[in-house]
Amino acid sequence: MIFSLTNRGSWIFVFSVLSLLILSLACCGPEENGKNGGKGTVDDPAGDSPKDYERPANMIAALEKGKAEDKLVLVELYDDTCNFCVDMDRVLKKKPVIEALSKLVHVRITVEDEGVIEHFGLTQSPSYLFFKPDGTFLGNYLDGYRPSKRFVAEIENFQRIARGESAVDLGNEKHPNFQKG
Repeated sequence: MIFSLTNRGSWIFVFSVLSLLILSLACCGPEENGKNGGKGTVDDPAGDSPKDYERPANMIAALEKGKAEDKLVLVELYDDTCNFCVDMDRVLKKKPVIEALSKLVHVRITVEDEGVIEHFGLTQSPSYLFFKPDGTFLGNYLDGYRPSKRFVAEIENFQRIARGESAVDLGNEKHPNFQKG
């Protein structure tokens, strides 16, 4: 496609695209690396996360980091247009959840990563997959919204399972979108 900048509409289009790009870099650039003096990040606007809590860029990097650090890996399927994902994002920013996540390697993937979705049979977002440090899938996953106390208890159960221990029965959740895959 040949793009001509000889008419006014083309210049306005180019200017608009460049302005959006500059604005997005100014809003999100340095915060994404967590080097902003504790003022918060894109993933943690309140700045509540520990300084070493930084998500890997993708699932492969997360699995490699989990192996290197001998930590359980949590892969989160997230969709910006999903109300339950947005609600869970608030849960993930609560102090007890942040503390639980700091013991894991946590990566967020999007619904565009169809290979992961199809391979694990995910049917909704948010969904949470757990892997042992050696990369072995723990065979079960969580999906849907859950309160912070419940989510922390479920993370602890997956840690027990990874160590070869029995999971604790957490009972039934009353939230209408609570499901366990």
